[in-house]
Amino acid sequence: MPPWINFSLGRRRLRRGDKGEDVRRLQERLASLGYDVGEIDGRFGYLTEDALIEFQRDHRLRVDKIAGPRVMAALAAAAPQRRIVHEVRPGERLSDLAQKYGLAVDAIRWMNHLPSRPRLVAGQRLVLRSSLVLAGLPRNAGPQAERTLVAQRRTLSGVALGGLVTGPGGELEGSLDPALAELAKRQRWRLTALVMHGEKEDESDLAGALARRKARRRFFAGLKERWEQKEFGALLLDVGTLAPGWGRPLREGLIQLKREFPQLPVTVALGPLGEGWRGWLADLDDARVAECADHFLLALHRWECLLGKGGETPGRDRMEKWVARATRLIPPWKVILGIPMGACRVSDRPQEVGYRAAVTAALSCRVRPKADANGFLRFRLDEGDERGEYVLMGREPFARMLALAYRYRLAGVYLWPAGLEDRRFWDMVVRRLWAERG
Repeated sequence: MPPWINFSLGRRRLRRGDKGEDVRRLQERLASLGYDVGEIDGRFGYLTEDALIEFQRDHRLRVDKIAGPRVMAALAAAAPQRRIVHEVRPGERLSDLAQKYGLAVDAIRWMNHLPSRPRLVAGQRLVLRSSLVLAGLPRNAGPQAERTLVAQRRTLSGVALGGLVTGPGGELEGSLDPALAELAKRQRWRLTALVMHGEKEDESDLAGALARRKARRRFFAGLKERWEQKEFGALLLDVGTLAPGWGRPLREGLIQLKREFPQLPVTVALGPLGEGWRGWLADLDDARVAECADHFLLALHRWECLLGKGGETPGRDRMEKWVARATRLIPPWKVILGIPMGACRVSDRPQEVGYRAAVTAALSCRVRPKADANGFLRFRLDEGDERGEYVLMGREPFARMLALAYRYRLAGVYLWPAGLEDRRFWDMVVRRLWAERG
C-alpha cells in the first residue's frame, strides 16, 4: 500500500524549511501526480513549494504554501494521475506529442495557451491533463448511437447506457442494450448503468427508491442480481431535481447503498441547489452526498435544471456560479459536469427532444433557429402538432461548458444524449479534452 494512504499529519503543518520523512512522503506523492519537486531528499525547498502551490491551485485549495490536513486529504483522494508534464526534446513537434499521447494537436495548444503556430524550445515543459468523457445513451438509442460511438471511440472514456428504471415500489426494471454493452466491452470503455425515474415522469421515483426503506430493499435486491451477473461496472443514479424534504432520506439511502455494494463505483446526478430558503427546504448537503458517492454529477445536462422558470437560458456568469459553488462544497476531482447535446420544447416543464428531430421540424416549417443572447438556438413553431418554442444547444455555450470543466479541474464531462446530436460538438470535445482511458 502506498505510504500516503495512511499518512496523517494530525495537527502538524509542513512548510518551506522543514525536513524529515513526512516531507519525503509529500514529495513522493506530488511527484507521482506529475508535479516537479526536484530531487526527493526530504527537504522542503523552493521546488517542493512551487509544486505544492500548483497542486493547491489545481484542486481549488487555499494557496498558502502549507501542507496541512486538507492538502494531505486531497493528495490521498486524488489517486488518478490525470496530469502529465512533458519536457520538449530537441526537434520535437506538437504532432509528435499528439501521436505519442493520443490526443489532438489543438488540445495540446489549447491546454498550454500556445499560439496557432507555436515554436517549441528544447526543455520547455508542457502540461497535459486527461478528463473523463462519458457519453449517455437513452433507452432504444438505435443503430445511429452505435455508429456514433464507433466513430468517437478514441474520444470517449466510457458510456452510460439507459434502460434501467425504478418502478412504483422501488423495483429495478428494464435491461441494458446487449449490442451497446458488448461494444463498450470491446472498446474497453467504462460501462456504466444509467438508472432514471419511471415512465410517469415522477421525479421522486428514483429518490424514493433510495429514501424509503421498503422500496430500498427491493431496489437493492434487483441491483444485487444484476451486479453479480456483471452486467455493468459502475452505476449512475440520475436523480435530477429534488422535491423539498427529500435531501436527508436520499443521503441515508446512498450511505446504505455504499455499505451494501462497497466495490460498486456510484455516481449521483443532482441539479444545482437553490440558494437561500430553496436550498434549506431541499434539506440536502451536497458535501455529505459527495462523501457517499465516488463522483458527483452536476446535472446541467437536464433541461429542467439548466433553464429558468420562463425557459430563459443561463449566461456565462450563471453557469460559472453553479460550477464554482459545486467545487467549494465538493472536491473538484469528484465533480463531473453534465452537458446537454440535444434540444427541448419549452412548456411548464421542458420536454427533451432529439437535436436532429428539432432541426428537422424547423426545416419542415421553413423556420431557421436563431441564437439568443447566451448562444443557445431558439425557434417557434405555430403549425401542426409540433407547435411551441424550442431550445437547442449551441456551439458557443457547449464550448463554454467544456472550458469550465477544464478550468475548474473537474473530473470530466457527461454528454447527454449521444447519437443524434450535431457532429460538430464532438470536434469541439477533441480540441478541448483528452479522454482518460483504462
